[in-house]
Amino acid sequence: MSTNFWDAKVGDEETPTPPLPSVEQDPPSVGNKATKPHSDAVLFSNPLVIDVDGNKTQFPLARSNELSEQAINLIFKSKEYWMIELAPGNRFFQMNVQTAEIEHWLDGNIIHQQRGDIGQAMDYLESIIPEAIPSEKANASDNIWSQTTPNNEISTSQRIVEMRSKDIQQLEQSGPKETHHFPNIAAIIVGGGALLFALISLINGAILPLLITGFISLIGLAIAYSLHTKIDHYVNDSIFVFYVGQSVDFIYQKQAGDKIQHWEEVSYSTDSEGSTTSTTSYHLRIIDSSGGELYSQTSLGRSNRAKLTNLLGLPTGNVSRSAGKVNYQDPSSSNFNAEQPNNSFGGLSRFALFPFIIFLMFGFGIVQDVFFGDDFDVYDYEMPNRWCDESVNYPVTVPLYSTFETAMRGYESNREDGTYSDMDLIINGGICTYRYRTGESTAFEFEYELQEVTDIDGISMLVMFHPGGQFVGYSGIEVYTMASNSTQWVQQTDSLYMYGDYERYASHEDYLDDFWFDQWFRHAFDNTVENVSHVKIVTGHADQLGDRSVSFSGLRVDAAGDYDYPDYRICSGEWDGLFENSTSDMIPWMTEDGYISQC
Repeated sequence: MSTNFWDAKVGDEETPTPPLPSVEQDPPSVGNKATKPHSDAVLFSNPLVIDVDGNKTQFPLARSNELSEQAINLIFKSKEYWMIELAPGNRFFQMNVQTAEIEHWLDGNIIHQQRGDIGQAMDYLESIIPEAIPSEKANASDNIWSQTTPNNEISTSQRIVEMRSKDIQQLEQSGPKETHHFPNIAAIIVGGGALLFALISLINGAILPLLITGFISLIGLAIAYSLHTKIDHYVNDSIFVFYVGQSVDFIYQKQAGDKIQHWEEVSYSTDSEGSTTSTTSYHLRIIDSSGGELYSQTSLGRSNRAKLTNLLGLPTGNVSRSAGKVNYQDPSSSNFNAEQPNNSFGGLSRFALFPFIIFLMFGFGIVQDVFFGDDFDVYDYEMPNRWCDESVNYPVTVPLYSTFETAMRGYESNREDGTYSDMDLIINGGICTYRYRTGESTAFEFEYELQEVTDIDGISMLVMFHPGGQFVGYSGIEVYTMASNSTQWVQQTDSLYMYGDYERYASHEDYLDDFWFDQWFRHAFDNTVENVSHVKIVTGHADQLGDRSVSFSGLRVDAAGDYDYPDYRICSGEWDGLFENSTSDMIPWMTEDGYISQC
């Protein structure tokens, strides 16, 4: 016998196959199925043998007349065909998903054949599988299609079958829909970045980089496309259709009593060198009122998971390892879904971030070779060893507290995050790249509190070359002071020059001849200002990274008498507070040939 209807022939070889669904012998009686003798009852093989797209699996069933949720999920995920073995006799049931052919075979003969969708295939199985098995002393609720909960609600399995069998074409005609996308950000960044470098290589005729980056781009974008999740929300029907790529992954119809559970799992792996890396999986599960699982997902990421939770609007509870009872937040409560979508890049796991960083380094090397070649020495400088780590790199006579920073004339929040937005890394001896970046703001204001009331002669600003070649600097500056016994700001100095560089435009585009990258610039006051408790700096904007920005690498307030001494660099990380006869490991900030000194 043929076990596959693609190979089977009904009747003689020269006899044409009857039109579907005409091939049927002894059609089952739906009304009498529950009273069939056990010996004649059509049941599922136990353990169930199921073949989905060529992958044959078997697993035990709780009841021979009830498909498990695992089996149902396998059936609905089939792309080409699925087949399940039945009993008694040499019997099986199968469906060709692509041609919509449904067949029931017994001892090498087709006893039923029709065309239809998966819902109709399940309807046929319902008609031939008895609701009760007398020898097992089962009752009418033992069947998957009639099974109910203690509250007379349909079972989890029945809900899955009913939702999977929804006609999407009918849903399209039922009313408006909302489409929501859940992209794989890591794959998009890698694929898009590689495509950009491939185009640069193509323009410059670099064949090998073109081939490498083109291949990486193809793989990255293919992964992004295949893992892209889309959800169509049919508002009138409260139905959500989940797509992965172009395939329907799940159809969910929202009902009262449904809930969402979410939790995180961290897995660790160790490479051959003994280095351990961790990967965080963000789990989400939709359960019904009885606690049965309707849907689960682990590949959305934290931000997309939070977005999906907001979209579904179900009571949500975080499942912890030690939790007994899960406390669910109602969607109408003020603290619903405390887990909010965050910056997609910040949400990348370490697993995705590591190869991305490696790729950026590789891509930057290509751009360096293509565009600059031997002329790239203009950026060939060494950064201080203690970079963005709160080390003391230069003497500080006036320690500061950073108290206030804002974008004026727009009051936009800073688009930067991480070390780029941490002001504490560039004061009190620290060196880093600080940037305040916005879309529309034309000026920026920074306020500092002196840890002790001090007489000061001015402030000094440091702009260092960015390690990645980004534009950095500040455009124009005004410096104000406030005395300890006053609430009034007094302007001490101002400048209308560009200190650093910009991309397209800046508040003040003229460069000051005395300014140099990697060197401190002293904004000295006309006179010593006494009893200063606060300092305020106001700058204009410079176009950097496509935004209105301000950036610098170091800031200090200079006490009275500091300008009697040159700028120093501290190599030991400690300073004894003395410029003369100092026991600290201090060297001049710049070498005689104009380069930053190295310890």
